[in-house]
Amino acid sequence: MFGDNEWKLHLFGLMLLSLIIILSQSVLPKNKLTKTAILYNLVFLLTAILHLIFGRLGWFYRYEAYLLVVGLAVASISVVPMIKYLYCESSKTKLILSGIVYFLLTAVFITSIWRGLISFISAPIGTTNIYQQQYQMGLFVKKFYSGHAIALNDIGAVDYLSEPRVFDIWGLANMDTAKLRLRGHYTAAKIDVLTKNNDIEIAIVYDAWLRNKNTDVMPLSWTKVGQWKILHNITCGDDTVSFYAVAPTAKDDLINSLRIFSRDLPSAVQQSGVYLQY
Repeated sequence: MFGDNEWKLHLFGLMLLSLIIILSQSVLPKNKLTKTAILYNLVFLLTAILHLIFGRLGWFYRYEAYLLVVGLAVASISVVPMIKYLYCESSKTKLILSGIVYFLLTAVFITSIWRGLISFISAPIGTTNIYQQQYQMGLFVKKFYSGHAIALNDIGAVDYLSEPRVFDIWGLANMDTAKLRLRGHYTAAKIDVLTKNNDIEIAIVYDAWLRNKNTDVMPLSWTKVGQWKILHNITCGDDTVSFYAVAPTAKDDLINSLRIFSRDLPSAVQQSGVYLQY
């Protein structure tokens, strides 16, 4: 549902419009309004370029949302004096420039409506995803593993809802893991050593993040005891989260905890694993 083309057209259209505004304002008589328009559009354009170089785009519009808000605000206060300038006198250059400006304004307007419509339709699905997966993970850890050392690769909701001793094997909240990834030493053996050194009992992870066609960093010593799968996922890191016993002594407790908690899971969550056999 969240194709890349929607936000690309929206953002690049705003960037091109901003560039045209800067160029056109530079030939207008200088006053406070034109100087402000040039400054605002320069800030937006440079920020957008830096974001494209160093940042990310997409995934439910989460990364570039601030850029689109700033771009729309800057365009709305800058385009009026430019349009007035284009109407002052007619020439072939001004007619071409007017056509480009109106085309960009129309494109930005249409994609803004489309983006808003898709967001409005998809928001209930996205919040349901979070409730069925991330929220349930947090409740599970709060009930059975608060104060325990656990490994995660998506830490937000679990950290917010409970108080475990989290070891982030993805690296956002753990420097040891981050250094391994940055240095190209991110391997199953290294993760195994780190989790053992930190006395990790269980791991709740996305298998697809640790084992896929490009990499396999899943420690062989971990024992999978269960999975939860959600349908129609658009916001979570993956539709399936897996539960592993990291410490050999943690398997029976994890199986029993998952079995007890399974009664409270939303019915739409598809459960699988050895814990269902008990």
